[in-house]
Amino acid sequence: MLQSPLKYFTGGYGSYATATVHKGALCQVVDLIDFFFVAHPASGRREGEEHKRVMYFYTQPGAPPDLNRQTEVTGFAEAIVNFMNDFTDASLIPEEEFPYRDVVTEKTAQVYVQVENCEFLIGIAFDKKSCKDFEYTIFMPTLRAILLEAYRMFKLFFGPFVDFRNSDEQLFRQRLEYFFGRYFSQLRLFNMPLLNYFIGVDFQPLPGPNFLCIDTLITETKEAFPCVSKALFLYQDKLLYYTVNKADLPCLYRYLTENLLPMSLRAELEPNATRSKAENSSRAPPISRLMTPFRQKIPHPPSFLRHRTVHPTKSTNYWFIAP
Repeated sequence: MLQSPLKYFTGGYGSYATATVHKGALCQVVDLIDFFFVAHPASGRREGEEHKRVMYFYTQPGAPPDLNRQTEVTGFAEAIVNFMNDFTDASLIPEEEFPYRDVVTEKTAQVYVQVENCEFLIGIAFDKKSCKDFEYTIFMPTLRAILLEAYRMFKLFFGPFVDFRNSDEQLFRQRLEYFFGRYFSQLRLFNMPLLNYFIGVDFQPLPGPNFLCIDTLITETKEAFPCVSKALFLYQDKLLYYTVNKADLPCLYRYLTENLLPMSLRAELEPNATRSKAENSSRAPPISRLMTPFRQKIPHPPSFLRHRTVHPTKSTNYWFIAP
């Protein structure tokens, strides 16, 4: 399921534009979160090296890093997951779903999710007292959705954790720090968690002849330009046609409608005197700037999309081509 957009993703999404005018309709994740982590359990198997399993750990801004707490939190999460796995039949879990565990304590509500063939463990926790102070209602499925959306957004632009870590673990840790540190600091949620849980892609109904015209246009475009592999057709932020995998569609749709397209339109609406200056900054969307220190030689941001029919769990590198 889907949840709130990034604050740095410019433009409205769903009812966010109207919600922001009502005081208390939205709250920032930094006011609610207790921690978020990415762990690689296999890296901390040896005694005395447990801290090495922590690839990234996010806590309240301004709080000093506490390696002991990071080790304890990730160790507890791994213990919970391993204990529950002894009572779970893995064959009953659908291939495209992620094994998860919900843990509710006196002070926090926590969610742990295993990703990429259970090689990585990611987790998030909301502080109950903070949620009460900001009138946010804790709903565990929404916490899972927030956690998985963060993972999918990173994976969309940087690829799978496994591939990245195997190629360069130090760079992998740096990119996790750089991306998620900004992601969570600007993420907003509705105070009513069901609104985040049920937000989805906004489709535009089409009559049959119009749909066939769009399908013909996309087909002819692919034939004329063999480099075009996948396509999305939008009209006023509403989706009319797509050929990407459904699992990648939500993240890609939000990135296009909340970031890439609004930034392009903003440049067109600028006065002529300032347009040339604005174009230089608007052509590089905020998510791209998050990648700039790591992709100096790459002119446009790549995206890692799953195969639609060949293998739904493997990703291939694609590049955006915008008119």
